[in-house]
Amino acid sequence: MRRVAVIYIADERYHQYTEISIAALAAFHERPLDFYFMQRGYERAISPGLAAFLSGRSHFIEITNATTGVIPRLSRREKKHYITDTVLLKPFAIDNIANKYDRVVYLDGDVLAASPIDFNEMPHFDCPIAAAYDFPSYITIGGENLDIYLSDSQFSPEFFNAGVLIVNTTAWMRSDFVNSYSDNLRRHDELCPYRHNELLRAIPCKSWDQCAFNMTVNGNWSQLSQRWNAQKPLRHTSVWKSAYLRHYIGRRKFVPLYNRECDRKDHRLLGEISREAGLRIPGLQRYDGGLAFFLDGLRYRKQTKSYLDTISLLTERARRRGPVID
Repeated sequence: MRRVAVIYIADERYHQYTEISIAALAAFHERPLDFYFMQRGYERAISPGLAAFLSGRSHFIEITNATTGVIPRLSRREKKHYITDTVLLKPFAIDNIANKYDRVVYLDGDVLAASPIDFNEMPHFDCPIAAAYDFPSYITIGGENLDIYLSDSQFSPEFFNAGVLIVNTTAWMRSDFVNSYSDNLRRHDELCPYRHNELLRAIPCKSWDQCAFNMTVNGNWSQLSQRWNAQKPLRHTSVWKSAYLRHYIGRRKFVPLYNRECDRKDHRLLGEISREAGLRIPGLQRYDGGLAFFLDGLRYRKQTKSYLDTISLLTERARRRGPVID
């Protein structure tokens, strides 16, 4: 088997984000990678500049149709408007190439590499996947958070974000993950176990792929530090500054470049990608040197402090739970 593969799955709306994400990872990864760019509902070659950029760094890329797996018919589809059914295909795509590699990495197209990394050098872990806590799920709002919802549930309260997944293919192939995931999508369609009140009346859940993933793993996952999946609300923290992978969750991504959410590090990286891979970065020339980002930090400093408090609690929680891959 070859060592490491990286999978992206996109519909046409995510094509541009995914090209930029691939270029950033290709620039920062220490060794050549096998990229799989799986497209759903459209067919488009990557730009010639990106193809040359990858080839010049000895990376391989295969562009395929994301046709593996059948999404169960679900009756109730409450979701964020910028998320489509494409996200439900993650386990099927992983399963399709798991027997060819020692390790498979899945990344959402809105994840941007921000520091030198090498997936080959990550420590071994025994669970099927390694992931980072989904820290927004642990923020207490109105006296409620995920721990409260799960106080009497059969499911583990250890809830990860499914935008960055490192897969131990040996453990993955020993499980019946895909069938279990499909079953849990159907169960989630009836009631999300992570988002309900004491009367079990469903609170709208907009992350059904992530919930079904967590239901299937049910706590049997290895821990990545938040540096491997630093979510955008942490942009004014040390976690964001030291992150290997920055995850632009939410409606607004890294392009068009938005000065309030782009620090100098990301601006420099996006500029390099534009020059070396020939990718268009809307808004790049209107950068203000970090002034709007600084003012954004002042505006959200109270919220940022609450986020850091949550991260501190999760750090201690992770320490008690077991080893953390940092």
